[in-house]
Formats: sequence, structure tokens, C-alpha cells
Amino acid sequence: MVKEKEIPAVVLKEVSKAFQQRNGRLLPVLTDVNLQIAHGEFVTLLGPSGCGKSTLLRLLAGLDTPTAGEISVFGSPVRGPHPERGLVFQDPTLFPWLTVSQNVALGPTARGLGVRREEVLQFLERVGLADFASAFPHQLSGGMAQRAALARVLINHPRVLLLDEPFGALDAFTRMDMQNLLRSLVAGEEITTVLVTHDVDEALFLSDRIVVLTPRPGRIRAIMPVSLPHPRDRSAPAFLKLRGELLRLFAQAQEAGREGKAGRLTNAAG
Repeated sequence: MVKEKEIPAVVLKEVSKAFQQRNGRLLPVLTDVNLQIAHGEFVTLLGPSGCGKSTLLRLLAGLDTPTAGEISVFGSPVRGPHPERGLVFQDPTLFPWLTVSQNVALGPTARGLGVRREEVLQFLERVGLADFASAFPHQLSGGMAQRAALARVLINHPRVLLLDEPFGALDAFTRMDMQNLLRSLVAGEEITTVLVTHDVDEALFLSDRIVVLTPRPGRIRAIMPVSLPHPRDRSAPAFLKLRGELLRLFAQAQEAGREGKAGRLTNAAG
């Protein structure tokens, strides 16, 4: 019998996505994406704006379907949203009329599952919000609201955590604090994590591997393993060396995307 940890947590096979435009033409966003993610691995999708990173995350979440290719999670095809795949957006999207604890309990409650107040408080404690259980979203800072959004997803006990630039709107110090929190949360639970970001330092600080995408239509240009031990020191020579390598890969991916686009325009003109 094959053990669960021996099966890839996430498999994308020849995945492409194109959107239908009002003029009837297809707009390609992703092309031939092939990727396997191991159980408990932290993988970051890094690429320029508009390269299809968030689209790829939506496909993994089951909020959209690929134009071509196959996506599976723990061996099962992705056919739609499922609680085992938790999604956190850049905007915390908390309901303003509910307290923090009510927002966190929303998932299990909506699925008709009983959730004890003690369990809600446990998750709030893990994200440092136990004292704000009865507060409303407008009484929270940006970082606190994102902590609540994380707790709301984690209480569903997801096997895969999908993060769409969750710290992009935060100031630099709060962002680093949230990165430390995220790493501790997913490491303790062995949750398979896929993060979308534009931030090279964030990708290096958190990831086991970094997937570099070309400009639209996004395809994988390179995959960089990050073998630095945790906790990571952003000022360490090894970190800075990898940072330089990653920036070079990022620049190469952008150049490859521009060359590809120029070639398509030339072919169209011909």
C-alpha cells in the first residue's frame, strides 16, 4: 500500500488557461504548466504582474477550471472548491457584522458542523488574537485582520493552504511578523502550502522551492530549491547569494517572455 506522504500533494499536468474575451478571441494566461508538490512542502509562485500566478491559485482552489490539462490533490482530480484546500486572499474579507470569533467559526458553521468556542479560541490563540475574540473587524489593524483570516482557514484543517499575496498590503515590519507566524503555523501542521508573491525576499524566507513564471502567458521558466535551514537570516551571506541568483532568474524569465511575445507578434504580422 502506498503511503499518503509518498503521493504528491499537488500535481499539475500540462495545465493551460485562456479566457474568452468580449470580441470572441481567447486570451491565453497560462501555458503548459507541469508541477508536482510534495506533502508538507512550501512552494512559492513568483512572477511579474499578470503572468497568471493568481489564476493558477484559483485553479488549485477549484474556483475555476483549466482550458487544458489536469490538476489533482492527493490523487483526486480538482472538480471544485473543497475545505481541504484553504484559500487566503490579500484582502482578509472578514464579515464586518460578525465578531472575530464568529468570522473564524464561519466555515464549519456554514457546512453544518458544530464548532466549540474552545476550539475557536484555540485557533485565535495560535494567531495571537485570543484577546480580540469579541472585537469586530473594523477594530483590527491590517495585520490583525489577516491573522483572523488565517485562523478562519486553519480551523477547517486544510491539507493544502493557498495564499494569494496575503501580506501585500501590510507595512514592512508587520509583513515580516506575519511571515514568521505563517512559517510556524504550517511547519507545525505539515500543511502543503502554495504562496503567490512578487516579493523575492518573502519567497526566499518562506519557501522550500520557488517557481519562477514568465510574463503572460505564464509558463514555468525555472524552479529554485531553497535549502537554507529555518529560521532564516535575511542578512546572511547564503541568503543574499540566493537572492542574487533568484533576481537573475526573474530577469531571465521576463526577457524570455518579451522574446516570446515579440515572436508571436512577428508571426501574426507575417
